[in-house]
Formats: sequence, C-alpha cells, structure tokens
Amino acid sequence: MKIILFIFSILLFSACSTYSKKECIEMDQAALGYRDGSIGISSFEVPLNHFKITCEKDHDIRPNVEAIKMGYTNGKRFYCSEAGAENAGRSGLNYSGICSKEEEKVFFEKYNPARMSFLERRVIELETENSNLKSELSSKD
Repeated sequence: MKIILFIFSILLFSACSTYSKKECIEMDQAALGYRDGSIGISSFEVPLNHFKITCEKDHDIRPNVEAIKMGYTNGKRFYCSEAGAENAGRSGLNYSGICSKEEEKVFFEKYNPARMSFLERRVIELETENSNLKSELSSKD
C-alpha cells in the first residue's frame, strides 16, 4: 500500500514545478499537511512525499515529519467536521473515506445536501454549455 501511495505521489506531483531552496527552507510544512488533510487526501504520506520530491531530492532539505503529520491531522479533523463536510460537498469533492464511523454520521448530514447542490449546478452548467455548442454548430451550417 505504501508503495502505491508513493508512486501516486510521484505521479501527482511530478508535473508540479519544483520549489527553490529558499521556498523549501521557509515552507510551513504543517500547512502543507493541513492543506491535504482538509481536502480529504487519504494519508499524511502524500504531503510528506510531496515535500520529499520537491525539497529533499533537489535541495537536500529533510521534511519535518511531525509537523506534516500534525498539520495533516488538524486538516483531517476539519475535513470530517460539519464545516469541512459542507465545504467538500459544495466544492464537488468526492468523499475520501478518511473519517471515522462516528464522524461519518455528522459528515454526511452536511456533505450530501451540499454535494447535491453542487451536482445540480453542474448539470445546469453542462446543459447550458450543450445548448451553446448546439447553437454554434447550427449557425455554421
């Protein structure tokens, strides 16, 4: 599982620009972990591997594993909260399965209506786009 996660991290971040040495030194590693936890990334190893790929490999700057893990844990706590659930649903994020069973009960009370609202808006956007494309095609005939 760790190998799959590491490979996923490499693929995910290989297209990203690398950080300068100064950026790596000044980077708030807890914020890196928080960001990924707060959007439901499944493991703190993803932001850890991101740092390793972008900073340790290029600039020999080691990650602060505890800071990344603490940030991820706090971000995950937000993701699994009512506010995080509503934010995830409204943003169109799929549920990642990282919340405990107890947290899931509260999570889905907020997530499901917000996700439904997102999907309804998305359907309207796609229908409008479809209509516009049909109009554009018919005007070319």
